[in-house]
Amino acid sequence: MSLGFSFRETMRGNFYLLADPTDERAMSFTVGVRAEGLTSFAQSPVARIEGTVTLEGFADGVPLEGTLAFRLHDQRRLV
Repeated sequence: MSLGFSFRETMRGNFYLLADPTDERAMSFTVGVRAEGLTSFAQSPVARIEGTVTLEGFADGVPLEGTLAFRLHDQRRLV
């Protein structure tokens, strides 16, 4: 068994459509982030994400899943 980590995060903000940049809409998403092993994460800093997203006028609590790449050292961002 390898030692990993997990955390849960909720973010809220606004978005707008390019066709109407003055019409801001609410958005939020909650994700659980999970990395199965610290050794493999140190070599390739990518974790699995699962959660939900709400985009006013588009989606309400829709499931999401994917990956999150931690590019903090070289790019100073999460991809």
